[in-house]
This record gives sequence, C-alpha cells and structure tokens, in this order.
Amino acid sequence: ARFLRGETTVPVRRHRVLAVTAEDGIYLCDTGIGQSAPHWHVKLEEGTEQHQFGETYRFRRDPFLGWVLCDLHKGQWRDFFSFTEEQQLDIDFDHSSFWCEHAPDSPFNKAPMLSIKTADGRKTVDGREYKIFCGDDVILCETDMSDARLTEVLRTEFGLEWTPGK
Repeated sequence: ARFLRGETTVPVRRHRVLAVTAEDGIYLCDTGIGQSAPHWHVKLEEGTEQHQFGETYRFRRDPFLGWVLCDLHKGQWRDFFSFTEEQQLDIDFDHSSFWCEHAPDSPFNKAPMLSIKTADGRKTVDGREYKIFCGDDVILCETDMSDARLTEVLRTEFGLEWTPGK
C-alpha cells in the first residue's frame, strides 16, 4: 500500500495490507498504522461509510491508486492509504523494507516508533515521547523520557523488552 495521509506526491509502496475474504465480502483487516486508523476490519466496498470508535472510514476507487481508504477528519474526507488488488510477493517488499531500515532520510530508523490501539484511542511512542490518545485528544504526553522510563513504558504498556543502545 501507499501511505497517503499528509503526502504531497505519490509515495512508494511501503506498507503491507491484509485483505480477508469472508462469506459476506472482502475485509481489510490489518492497517498497521500508528496514527488514527481503523481498530477493526473495514469492508472493501466503495462509498459505504463505516463507523468505529468515533471514527468514520470509506473506500473510493482511483484509476491509478486503486482502492483508497479515506477517513473523515474535522468534517473533511482525507486519503489514508491506497492499494491495488494484484498479489504481492515477498520480493516486492525488499526495496522498501531496506529503505525504511537503512536510508538516511527514512523516518523509521532514527528512534523507537510504535503504537498500540486501546478501546478508545491509542498509545504511542515516538522517540522519547509517549502519548495516550482518546480519539484525537491527547490525554497524556511525556517528553524527553530517560532510558529507564522508556524501558518501563515499552515493558508495561506494549509488552516489549528493550535494552538501551541495542
């Protein structure tokens, strides 16, 4: 998929999505984005507004981008990400995975960056910043966390063990 939110040009495909076929249709089941994003599956159906956790999503079709997932933000629809339906192979992701991990201009290799959904929002770590969101509202923000505090947050809030410097 191409992550479109906030982009001014068409970005490279660097995100995997999972589509699952069920008796009543096809569902997008894994969006894997740390920002405001669907918590549950979203039916792959053009134009149908789908509500979950105070957020609204819908798909539209684009002749070049294929399926485009949009979210309703402050009364305006915005493109979230896009994908086409042809099967992708593991080799299709080698270049973008390498870029994310090693490129000097990649935002993904500078500091810890992770998110976990909660019943009413999400918890995120971005570098040394920890935030808890309820919808779009930040209800807790810690900045400049020490190694000890970051290690504690990763263990208690995300279930991850981390050793500073590794």
